[in-house]
Amino acid sequence: MTQENQQLMPINTDSDNWENGQRPDPLEVHIRKFLADNSEQAFFLDEIVDHVLENEANSLFLLEEIGGEVGEKTRDLVKTRVAAKLEELNWRQCITWRIVEQDDGGRRTYFSYSDDETISPLSAVHDEFPANFNSIERNLEHLSDDIEDLEYRMYEVEREQH
Repeated sequence: MTQENQQLMPINTDSDNWENGQRPDPLEVHIRKFLADNSEQAFFLDEIVDHVLENEANSLFLLEEIGGEVGEKTRDLVKTRVAAKLEELNWRQCITWRIVEQDDGGRRTYFSYSDDETISPLSAVHDEFPANFNSIERNLEHLSDDIEDLEYRMYEVEREQH
């Protein structure tokens, strides 16, 4: 079996690979899909927020739990979350953005899909460290369990000797 075929094999859900894997962020998946499906266009923040609210808001933000209404405060919360996600996606070079002069003399920031596979070194570190810390934390938990077991055994031995 070639090494390439080994990489394509399923993994066990109790393996370190599975445990250290990242869970996809549904908002990130939706934004990236929306921009990829419309890669010939760029959108400003409110357009992306409108799309999210029209298509995915109930599942992404559990709006049904608060009556399904999208008031100004809810829209502002969603907008803040979308803006933060766009900033992260730009940092990770999954999207691009430009400040564009408007006909009225104003300026507006537009976001578009990027198929650039370059990931900034800082974002690679950001992606890798949590997995490493999770592994270390799990190892410490196992070590703590082993120490507790050893302490109990020592206690039992001392008790038997008296």
